[in-house]
Amino acid sequence: MSSFSISKPAFQPGDNLSLVNTFRWPDKTFRNEYRVSQGPIATGLEPWLALALLPAMVAGMDIKLEQPVSPRLLENLGKIQDIFYSWENKTFHRVGIEAAPYSQPVIPADGRAVATFFSSGVDSFYTLFRHYAEIDSLVYMKNPFISVTDDAIVTGRIRKVAHLVEKPVLEVLPLVRAYTEPYVTWYYMHGAAMASCALLLAPQLSKAYFASTHSYSGMAPAGSHPILDGLWSTEEVEIVNDGAEATRFQKIEYVSQFDVALQNMQVCVWDLPDTEKFNCGKCHKCLITQAALRIAGKLDQCPVFAEPLDLEKLAQGDYDTYYHRTNLLEMLEVLEERGSDPALANALAAALANQRPLAHFQTFLGVDPEVAGLRHQMAGLRQELNVYRTALRYQLADRVNNYLGRNKAVHRAGEILAHGMARIFK
Repeated sequence: MSSFSISKPAFQPGDNLSLVNTFRWPDKTFRNEYRVSQGPIATGLEPWLALALLPAMVAGMDIKLEQPVSPRLLENLGKIQDIFYSWENKTFHRVGIEAAPYSQPVIPADGRAVATFFSSGVDSFYTLFRHYAEIDSLVYMKNPFISVTDDAIVTGRIRKVAHLVEKPVLEVLPLVRAYTEPYVTWYYMHGAAMASCALLLAPQLSKAYFASTHSYSGMAPAGSHPILDGLWSTEEVEIVNDGAEATRFQKIEYVSQFDVALQNMQVCVWDLPDTEKFNCGKCHKCLITQAALRIAGKLDQCPVFAEPLDLEKLAQGDYDTYYHRTNLLEMLEVLEERGSDPALANALAAALANQRPLAHFQTFLGVDPEVAGLRHQMAGLRQELNVYRTALRYQLADRVNNYLGRNKAVHRAGEILAHGMARIFK
């Protein structure tokens, strides 16, 4: 198996806020850079090891470290590899890590901050307010996929929220796409990227919260995950995945009591930095969020959507993941319990009934992951299939049919969905 070495990073000349490290593979060279808004920043190899691991696993490249690293992180690298291998054993391969642990105990500096990574989304608002008294600052990992102009607008929004919640914000720009993108989808890579940023900020942070996307009741493989995030911790920085005890609707209902969240929430799958509205109002994430806010009685107080909630679009939307369909189902059950808003309840029931069976995912089983143009699609497809073949069969189908079977007004929708479910599991 081929290998590459990670050496000590270097500051850009005359700039102690920009750190560069070049990974030299046998046939490729990757220049990686982090830019931060405020120092000091770590010059050890821990951030670069977190960045390097997943692409190296995909490429089958062993890693050699030219200086000692955290014993805690080094010990956990095997577990991290085991997790990704168990999720995607045709994509991720276990690799060797040649490194020495620190010979002397690390004594963390006093006075460092507790921070939460913050994107102005529902999950990050939930973690911020849930731990508001403990959190000293926000960390904004900038989006490496948008233009400089758009980044300035989005960063301005984050700074506005930081000012309103009276927390300073640390900004980190990871210029790492050339290294990560050919090998790992951002869906899987973003957690390691966040960890690398947290480790880079070790001189300033003692603890970093990562807001969980999925709840414990609806877990799926993901780059940031409750069983994964803490494994990136070192003796200096504790990384904590937070919020998995709450579902998406529960989080939205909780954060909707805070006006700063209602006025600045960003959930859209499309970036709209050049408009006054943060969210398109038409994508599946916007529609689900608007529906949840309507149930919470706060939609009219949340002016961040470019279009009002359209129940017809909600009913006809394509919700192609277990996560989004359970969001719909949960809201339907809440409305049944509360006996309110029958129009929205009917739209949610229709949305569930109108979803296409996902049996077509099965046609991708066994397909060579190196087929040109299919590698990134297959990673997502296999992930969804693994979830649907277990959780959806025993959880979603039964819950939908039990609910709809009790509600005569949408009984026909239940029949349609039940037939669709049956086709999935033939």
